[in-house]
Amino acid sequence: MEHEFRESGKGGARPGLRAADRHLLLLQAKLTEIGVPPAQGDRLALRRLSELDDGAVDAVVRWLAHAAAGAEAFARLAGREAPSPEAEASAPEPAPDPRLLAW
Repeated sequence: MEHEFRESGKGGARPGLRAADRHLLLLQAKLTEIGVPPAQGDRLALRRLSELDDGAVDAVVRWLAHAAAGAEAFARLAGREAPSPEAEASAPEPAPDPRLLAW
């Protein structure tokens, strides 16, 4: 999916829409497209990422697309389907490793 919100040569694709707002929409659209449900604290992280320049946001979106494609390919190779976002969202959080909590 190429960036529908990218500014064109004259006047931009969406007059009055700040770059950060375009970036936020783009990031949210990519996460939705690849089935990543929002978690606690994601809104702040997305806001901060959206403030980055076009090149940085493009890189993050590209990484998300590659990660999703890699997960699907791995699932096919393993002979099973990738877990649905609903199944992942309803799975209980694993208990943290106590050795890591000692830090």
